[in-house]
Amino acid sequence: MTKRQIIKDINILALKFSSYFLLEYFVVFLFAIAIYAAGRDTSKMNSTVSTMMFMAAEVVASVYILFVGGGFKWHKRQRAVTSRDLTYITAAIFALRFFSSLIYVPIEIALNMGGYTLVPDVVKDMDAHELPMLLYVMLIGPICEEIMFRGFLLNSLKKYGATFAIVVSSVFFGLFHENFVQAINAGMLGLLLGYTAHNFGFKWAVFIHVFNNVTSYFLTDFGPLLYVNIIINIVCIASFLIMTKNNKFEISQMKFSLNNSRPFFGFMGRTFFVFVFCYYILRCFMSISRC
Repeated sequence: MTKRQIIKDINILALKFSSYFLLEYFVVFLFAIAIYAAGRDTSKMNSTVSTMMFMAAEVVASVYILFVGGGFKWHKRQRAVTSRDLTYITAAIFALRFFSSLIYVPIEIALNMGGYTLVPDVVKDMDAHELPMLLYVMLIGPICEEIMFRGFLLNSLKKYGATFAIVVSSVFFGLFHENFVQAINAGMLGLLLGYTAHNFGFKWAVFIHVFNNVTSYFLTDFGPLLYVNIIINIVCIASFLIMTKNNKFEISQMKFSLNNSRPFFGFMGRTFFVFVFCYYILRCFMSISRC
C-alpha cells in the first residue's frame, strides 16, 4: 500500500470506529430524554432499565456496522476446529480468568484499605439474575461485541498483520468495558477470541464468548456452586498449563510478523487510537469509587 492509501484507509477506519460509539451514546441519550420526558429521575434508574437502554444502544450500533457502516466481514477460517482445540480453549478461558484475578485482586485489596474499590455498580448489577441482564450477558452482549471487535476492528486491521490486529482489538475490547476489573478480564479474553475468530471463524468466537459469559455468570456465585467452581478452575488451569508445556496445542498459527503494522503507527491512525485509548483509560479510573 502507498502512503496515500494507508492514510485514506486509516481515516475511514477511524471514522467507522468512532461512529459506532457515537451512535451508541446517541441512543442512550434518546433513552434518557424519553425517561426525563416521562417525568422520571434519570439519576435513579434501576438496573433493569439501564440494561435495556445499553442493550438497545449496542443492537442499533451493531446493525449500523453490519448493514450501513461497512467493514464487517465473516472470518475465513484457517482450519476446522477439533476437540483438542475446544479442550484447550475451554481450559484457557478459566486459566485466563484466574490469571487476571491475580492482577486486580491485590489492587482491589490495596484500594479497599483506603476506602475505595475497583468494582463499579455496573459489575455488581450483573449479579442480579433478572431477565434483561441474562439476555444481555448471555446473548446480545457477546453477539454485538463480536460484530464490533472481531467482525469489524480485527478484520480491518488484519492487513497490518494478524497478531497486531488481534492484540489491538483485544486492548480496545478490554477498555470498552470502562472499568479495570472487566478491562483486565476482557482484554485477556479478547486475545483468545481474536485467535479463535482468525483461525476457526466468527461463529466460533461468538460461541466461545457466550460460553465464557455463561460460566462466569453462574460459576462465580458463592454458595452451592462454590466447590464446583473451585474444582473446575483447578482442573482447567492444570490442563491449560500441562497442554501448553507439552505443546499438545499447536500455536504455530499465531506466528505472524508485526513488520506489516509499522505503517499504521506512522500516520493518523496513531493519533486517533491513542486518543481513544487515553479516553477509555480515563473512564476506567473514573469507575474507581468509594466502598
